[in-house]
Amino acid sequence: MSIKEVQQESLKLIKEIDNICRKYNIIYYAEGGTAIGAIRHHGFIPWDDDIDIVMTRTNFNKFVEAFNKEKPNNRVLEYPEKNKNYPTVTVKYTDTTTTRIFRSLFLDICAEGFCVDIFILDPIPKDKKFKERFLNYTEILCPYYRINNESSSFKYNLDRIKIKIFGKEKVLNQYRKKLFRYDESDCEEYLVRYGITYQTVNIENYGKPRYYPFEDMMIPVPSKVEKILTNFFGDGWYIIPRIDQQETHNVVSNLDIGYRTYIDDYIKYIDKNKTYKVFNKIKLFNMNIAKKDIKIIKDTYRLQLIKDELLLKKNINFDNIEKLFKKAKYQEVIDTLNDYIVKQTASFYKKYKYKFNIDEKIIDYCLKSIIYTGKYYNASSLLKIVGDEKHEEVKNILDNIRLAKQYYYENNYIISLNIIDELLEENPENISAFKIKMDIVIKNKLSKEECLKYKIKIEEYIKKYNDRDLLKYLADIYEKLGEHNKATDLYKKALIDNDNGLILLEINQILN
Repeated sequence: MSIKEVQQESLKLIKEIDNICRKYNIIYYAEGGTAIGAIRHHGFIPWDDDIDIVMTRTNFNKFVEAFNKEKPNNRVLEYPEKNKNYPTVTVKYTDTTTTRIFRSLFLDICAEGFCVDIFILDPIPKDKKFKERFLNYTEILCPYYRINNESSSFKYNLDRIKIKIFGKEKVLNQYRKKLFRYDESDCEEYLVRYGITYQTVNIENYGKPRYYPFEDMMIPVPSKVEKILTNFFGDGWYIIPRIDQQETHNVVSNLDIGYRTYIDDYIKYIDKNKTYKVFNKIKLFNMNIAKKDIKIIKDTYRLQLIKDELLLKKNINFDNIEKLFKKAKYQEVIDTLNDYIVKQTASFYKKYKYKFNIDEKIIDYCLKSIIYTGKYYNASSLLKIVGDEKHEEVKNILDNIRLAKQYYYENNYIISLNIIDELLEENPENISAFKIKMDIVIKNKLSKEECLKYKIKIEEYIKKYNDRDLLKYLADIYEKLGEHNKATDLYKKALIDNDNGLILLEINQILN
């Protein structure tokens, strides 16, 4: 089955939800990859195979009422409070005439067709114990595998004893009364009920929906969606990931045959109770050894860290970095430190924040060079690993770039430009800041003299830095100068090997 077929089925389902929401004045927002798709592609992320949306609990309750009233054919709405065997906090709006069976849900416990995932936004207090309670709740819901490495094995074992005495539903209801009872007016944050990850978002980031094109419909996103995406995915959320980082789901799918046909075909060969007990034992075992398991993994990576550090110190000429930086040869700094950057940002070191024992001054030069060559989001990722305690100046630069971008997204161009001009006054070759300035400048009318000034500056930077975005800004200037053919050639060149999804979208719109 092609990804396009999968996406068309998902699109059909979100249109149904959208129609119900419009009819009953229910607010929802595109979330996660769907929100990125709307902003970065005006449709699906090319490899994405599902749709995610969020609703506040109040709006979800209204949606349940509307769904029960509308009774759409061959559709089910499933969630833990409705289906006692349902193993996750995510709500699913499912087409029962199709098949989409996940490995973890093969025991015929819920509808397994194509669906839209609905995440509920619950207002939460500033309570340190809330996260622990929520993770405990998710572990009880799912008997098949450990949900989160931070979950308490002691509490899980205690809850299992309570379940034997009082029953699973009673224990779950006790958690629900503690977790989902808060009023928005008394809270500053929502819990986004993902389950596997624990994400919180400021309530003010949602607000009145903004609408973006999504394939052949308009889809709502949160009012400060860029802020939410930055919190969830990092500063580079708009960057197209490498092919090896483009994730899809491993599922059994069929658009022509309903999931019941598949399940009825194999379930008769499975002893459900016995399998359920086996899964439960495996989960219990994994919960109990989780800390030991994680310690072994961490110790293994610590040994790898020592090995990698020795190789780095052997192969990299760190003594030359300060000279290169002070001569403003930022690209050469990055090229020299490339092995360090790649290794330090490897996923396993990133996860546990393991840091190489490198001179902090060298790390500072590295971070600033990444920012000054236009890839501030890569500096942000590196800073999260090495820590910002000894890199206060770098932290301030990044904070100001984020602030300027947020004002830009909110169309507050004057404030954004003031912040950027201060950064450029500190270092005129801060390409990350310069690109935000160009995003704003291009929107205004420019005199011929101003265009020529920016043209000279951009051409100077293009010679020094390998940043495809600069070609796009140069094309914009040529367009303002009335040199359409030259601009078109540059736009086409800017498309080559460019991973900035927002720039790619804008260029394609211009060329089309």
